Amino acid sequence: MAKVSVIVPVYNVEKYLRQCLDSLVNQTLTDIEIICINDGSTDGSLAILEDYASKDKRIRLISQENQGQGVARNRGIELSTGEYLGFVDPDDWIELNMYEEMYSKAKLSDAMIVEAMYSEFFESSGKTKIRKSPVTLPENQVFTWKIHKDYLFKSSILAVWNKIYKKTFVNQHKIRFAEAKLAEDHIFTLKSKVLAEKINFINKPYYNYRVRRDSAVNSISPETLRVIDILKDVNAFFNEQGVRNKYNRKEFDSYFEFTLARQYASVPEGCKSLYEQKCRAFLTDKQYKEYQKFKFGKFKPLERIFSLKNETCFGVRYKVLVLLGCKIKFKPV
Repeated sequence: MAKVSVIVPVYNVEKYLRQCLDSLVNQTLTDIEIICINDGSTDGSLAILEDYASKDKRIRLISQENQGQGVARNRGIELSTGEYLGFVDPDDWIELNMYEEMYSKAKLSDAMIVEAMYSEFFESSGKTKIRKSPVTLPENQVFTWKIHKDYLFKSSILAVWNKIYKKTFVNQHKIRFAEAKLAEDHIFTLKSKVLAEKINFINKPYYNYRVRRDSAVNSISPETLRVIDILKDVNAFFNEQGVRNKYNRKEFDSYFEFTLARQYASVPEGCKSLYEQKCRAFLTDKQYKEYQKFKFGKFKPLERIFSLKNETCFGVRYKVLVLLGCKIKFKPV
């Protein structure tokens, strides 16, 4: 049994893949397995994976038809043998001591989750920004979200790559990713945060997240419509666990409102009407009004009728046209 199983879903990232794999095979914690799921890549990614797998027996290579990160990560969980699970995106890279530090912290406290901070590398500018925790969390003691309620939504982004998870905990509660290509990690992250009885935090940036304009997060795709279905599952889980009754209602609502508003720019023009209908059906009247505010951000009422502005998203500047309440984002400028 490896100490940590690192799951890497790979799809058409030959430009970045070697940097990612180098950061994994050179970890100071050597007792790891690296499960690479080739998710139907059509570029040179598979050849790179085969090259690394031939040189390092810790790399397990599995290929499948393109089904998205959710399916790939779930398959990696099923195949893993490690005590803890880690997730790395193939266009990112990690510090060489990341898993040694996080595993050591996990073993000292028998934590279900260990979370660290991260850095953002903006490919368009070449600049790096170290992300700091917006709320104070204890570093030398375990906690739960009930003790530190800000941990649920405010403390970190809803991603899995800056955390490790105890595999027995994940399997016990049947925590899995949504089988989608966008926001697939929301249900996994929130379920684990709510159900974990022991969480540990390290206020150091070990993960390097690459912000690029052609990533899935920034791409226009019909998959955006699936985000609403994922949030419905999240909401059902929250109701089942009584989270709504224990958490600040405003922050709870803001999570749904902001998530849907953030995805709006990635909805294809032909799907925007349907997206609005689905949002309207899912949200309450009050939530829908706040969603509209989040969606238009700093746009004034008259500017929501007609305006053309520059807007920055993930460090990349776009032209944004607003016409009769419809917001259209153009290519980077």
